[in-house]
Amino acid sequence: MGKSITPKYRIEIDYNDHRVWNCKEYGKPTEKNLIRYIELYIQSLKIGGCNEHISKMLGYMPIPNKAKIINQFTGDIVASWNAPMFMLIN
Repeated sequence: MGKSITPKYRIEIDYNDHRVWNCKEYGKPTEKNLIRYIELYIQSLKIGGCNEHISKMLGYMPIPNKAKIINQFTGDIVASWNAPMFMLIN
């Protein structure tokens, strides 16, 4: 049987969507890397992006309002991001 491993960090987008924060892929869990992750996620929701189907299914692009990276073992918030009041997406 395989070994089950709990990832050290998770990312919560709008407090409903839980994902694993992969340090090898996204880097250390810092606010700068979280902002970069959110920007890439927003780009993926556009036409031609890998998550375009989500926008088509909903009929609009679901831009996240909040995101945070949490240490799963301590429950501490390592980094957080709040969307600005006005955000231009081109």
